[in-house]
Amino acid sequence: MGNRNSTFKDIVKSVDASVKSNSISEKYAVFLEQCKELDISSYSLNTIIHYAQKNNKDKTPNIDLDKSLFVSDSETKQVQEKEKEIVIKEVVKKKWNWTTCIVTALVMSVIWYLFLTTNDAKRGANESIGFDVNGAKFTMKYVEGGRFMMGASASDTIAKTWEKPAHSVILDDYYIGETEVSQALWKAVMNNNPSKHVGDNYPVDCVSWDDCMDFCKKLSSITGYYFCLPTEAEWEFAARGGNKSNNYKYSGSNNLNEVAWCLDDSDTISHVVKTKKPNELGVYDMTGNVWEWCYDYWNNQYESYSGFSQINPHGTPSGEFRVHRGGAWHSSSKYCRVSYRWYAKAERHNDFRGFRLAMHLPRNQ
Repeated sequence: MGNRNSTFKDIVKSVDASVKSNSISEKYAVFLEQCKELDISSYSLNTIIHYAQKNNKDKTPNIDLDKSLFVSDSETKQVQEKEKEIVIKEVVKKKWNWTTCIVTALVMSVIWYLFLTTNDAKRGANESIGFDVNGAKFTMKYVEGGRFMMGASASDTIAKTWEKPAHSVILDDYYIGETEVSQALWKAVMNNNPSKHVGDNYPVDCVSWDDCMDFCKKLSSITGYYFCLPTEAEWEFAARGGNKSNNYKYSGSNNLNEVAWCLDDSDTISHVVKTKKPNELGVYDMTGNVWEWCYDYWNNQYESYSGFSQINPHGTPSGEFRVHRGGAWHSSSKYCRVSYRWYAKAERHNDFRGFRLAMHLPRNQ
């Protein structure tokens, strides 16, 4: 408002200086023209008179003006209402701008928080998870879910009928043990060691399928995470390298001795885990060392796979035998291929068979 007052005062002074006559009408006419030149056309007659009178001694001049030169009373009210409306809008706009800034900042903060927490959760889920159970440490490797062809291809002349046909399988995300379950971990959970080839960092052996299931239940109770035996499909997908697969014959290489303790180099005993080359997922010994129990029943002796596409398959619903995979320290190369599968009764204990853990997180993690 100060700028507007200054403008009117300046105009009044200019009119007084330029109009020599004392005619108020002449002064008002000049005053109006200067207002128009300055684009000041939305002020009432009363306002103009007020400033003109203030600049003249006579507070009650005999004003006889051509009212058409000025804004009419009704128009004045309209203008004043319009100006009031504009002022209110400006105030609201300013308040709205502040409100918008504050709300936007709050919304962006929430979005950023959700992004960070979601990203952290996602990043955490996509990384390995380490555990320490009574001093026995082990790592679970993240396996991103995906689609793969399970089983041996029709062109694989070495493959047995029970490795075929190759069929499409889709799996959800899960975790797989970085190594076979060690004797140190078994002792930390079960307080015993059934193994024949003894050593804390050797894979546990002489364990039945039933023993392994008991171990998984106890480990889950201790840690609060859900551990289990991998399904046959989960085992094979991880052995092939998951979505990072290079389609090797063995788990991590086409050169068996790079990745496996087998008949060629084992001296007919198992060996310390994690001493050969890992596969594409950073997982060790999925070929050789000890056979690894899987969750699935064997789908009847020498029977081939179903050729249908499957999602998170768990094998046949019942049977006398359970599947094991991967070959062992006594196995020749044809039994160490990632597609090869065999079976045993769930209660059997052998020094060439152990197991590897799988782990599943709740879907909201």
